[in-house]
Amino acid sequence: MIYKTTSYKQVVTKVQRDFNLTGSNWIPAAIEWIGEALGEIGTHAHLERLSCELTSYNHRIPLPCNHESTLAVEYYGHNLNKGGSLRYGKFGNNTLYKTYNEEAFPLPDLETNEIDYQEVLPGFSTAGAYYLENPDYIITSFECGPIILHYQGYKLDEDGFPVVPDSSEHREALAFYILYKYLSRGNKHTVWNVADARAEWIRYKCKAQNAYKMPDIQDLERFTNMWSRIVRDNFAGDKFFEGTEQKDYNFGI
Repeated sequence: MIYKTTSYKQVVTKVQRDFNLTGSNWIPAAIEWIGEALGEIGTHAHLERLSCELTSYNHRIPLPCNHESTLAVEYYGHNLNKGGSLRYGKFGNNTLYKTYNEEAFPLPDLETNEIDYQEVLPGFSTAGAYYLENPDYIITSFECGPIILHYQGYKLDEDGFPVVPDSSEHREALAFYILYKYLSRGNKHTVWNVADARAEWIRYKCKAQNAYKMPDIQDLERFTNMWSRIVRDNFAGDKFFEGTEQKDYNFGI
């Protein structure tokens, strides 16, 4: 696994140093090319786990700009299930589940009162509530209410551009991709041609993919503990999968 990241500037500097490209009009395009190459490599070392508080209005929540994939949606301390309904616009009585005494345990006012999102409200049940994902939006079965979105997002540098994995394989792959695209625009190089630059990009792309996919010893241990279980915890998802990395104790079987 690759956990360290670096700025795109290190890759651009490497291209200037290694290939001695003339001028600087290719640098803005190189930033776009780096993003394209990372998409081709398909690694996720440049992502970070984030959480943000959002509020659903009219069953909809816009996704954050740097959102890449959803890890979990937390609703009043519960792990909100992802729904499979094909009738996402027909929520019926799923607007809000109130299985508690509203006078004894009133819901807090979202505009005036502070909410402890981590604390499960006494007597409050989210049974039957769910969410769906549409392009740019999360659709909730309840009309309005607060959630915590746990997701993977693109980590940005001080200039607001996505960072890149800090490995020699990634830097070489990105450098040759930039050179390949640079030559594809009709520019000339005294040593490299388009075909050779593309071949080197493909070669180092595979190396970069393998460098990311190789787990470290702690990830291997976590995977073993999570999957090698005699008794499966059917409520692991409801607990946000906490504790699944621990060894399974087979007492009382």
